[in-house]
Amino acid sequence: MKSKLLYLVSGLLTLSILAAMFFGPSLYFSYEDWSKKTEMQTEIAGIEQLDMDLTIEEKLVLYARYTASQEPGNDWLSGETQLSYTFIPSGLEIRQSYLHNFLREALLDISRYFDQDLRIYQILAMLTKEELSPDTLNSTMCELVSLSESTQGFVFWSIDFSVGPWTCQFIMDAVTGKLYYININYYPNTYEYEGSPSALIEEDNDVMTRNLYRFATKYWELALSAENTRYAPNANNGETASSYDLNCDSLEVPMSVNLSYFSSISGYGFVIQPVYY
Repeated sequence: MKSKLLYLVSGLLTLSILAAMFFGPSLYFSYEDWSKKTEMQTEIAGIEQLDMDLTIEEKLVLYARYTASQEPGNDWLSGETQLSYTFIPSGLEIRQSYLHNFLREALLDISRYFDQDLRIYQILAMLTKEELSPDTLNSTMCELVSLSESTQGFVFWSIDFSVGPWTCQFIMDAVTGKLYYININYYPNTYEYEGSPSALIEEDNDVMTRNLYRFATKYWELALSAENTRYAPNANNGETASSYDLNCDSLEVPMSVNLSYFSSISGYGFVIQPVYY
């Protein structure tokens, strides 16, 4: 009886070993494929949950909050936003080879909100005539995500243009082509360009402020009030350079549309950006 039981146990063990040898590998790889599929589905679900359909105002606030978090002393904003260079694009983004066309069109659009006798208009007009091409633009696609309240974000192109007397930086919505940050510096005295300024350029800040309000409400489509525009009347004036800060404040969200510009004997520059406060 004991010998029969021993033979039975030995036979079952042998069959188990043979079954494991023949069917084990296929079962293992089937499990691996299932695990990878599950992991991929989880990642896709996470992407689908990311709300990318934000208004221009929401994108501006998100970008302003991120830039503010990068400034020294703003530790209270850390952990609210996250910038990523490694992400899965949706497929709706503007191709890198087409960026120069969208950038030129955006600059032409923005110039329409400024009076033609202002230097800022002239600078924008000159820049659109420069060789804005895939060879002269240095661009990187990024994803900016909010981590504070809900998973919201948007994808943008960070664009640099540095040719001849120009040094420029732009943040462009990767889907719509809208510019959320404009930083243009023009130094013609450093190069042999016609029309080099020999004296400081004095702008009419009342006109500039009205133009900034028009830009903020039309181009960025922000619901702002004209009475919330302001500027420093005598900011940083000197013999060789002067600079001014103009703002359109929003009472609905903690953000201001800021235009800072400078004029010097060597050139002219300005920055338009959302500022978080």
